[in-house]
Amino acid sequence: MTAVRALLPRELDAALAAKTPSNVSRAILDALATGEPRERTAQQLVERRVLPRWNGYWAEHLLPAWKAERDAGRSPRAPFGPLVAMLKDTAECGNLACDDRVDVHTLGPCTACATRKQDRRADRKTPQDHSPVMDEPPVLPAQRERVVVDHSAGLRHECDDCGRPFPLGTTDTLCVDCRPSTAPAPF
Repeated sequence: MTAVRALLPRELDAALAAKTPSNVSRAILDALATGEPRERTAQQLVERRVLPRWNGYWAEHLLPAWKAERDAGRSPRAPFGPLVAMLKDTAECGNLACDDRVDVHTLGPCTACATRKQDRRADRKTPQDHSPVMDEPPVLPAQRERVVVDHSAGLRHECDDCGRPFPLGTTDTLCVDCRPSTAPAPF
């Protein structure tokens, strides 16, 4: 941990507290991956993972914020969160020698990442075999059509209005409840 902290950019290390919190210590040790296939020395870790991320994003965002806090008379917060983010392994391709799309052995571009990039471009350029299928809007119960059953094949026939079945041999088309009443209306 001391070796990693000694290799950090001067501004970053100066902003960190003297005592490293345990979660940051664990992140440093995990990033070194000692004894594992993705093992890195402290120098490799800082040069190939931390510095590119510091120079590519974090310095631009943290340095002005720290200056503004100092100008306001406050001491800037220690950037342990950004340090953990810079230490994090973002293995995209599964190549054990890849660190942020750079092969740590050749210091050139990672061939697996380059192949993945070409494959993604080819997939985007390939014409689709079919046109996009649009989802049909759902049919609500009120929008469904009433199914009318044709009983002309000798089956029981039903009331034309409500669908209640009639006894066999009945020739009526409306049931008792659906027939107009012959009694005069009370009003």
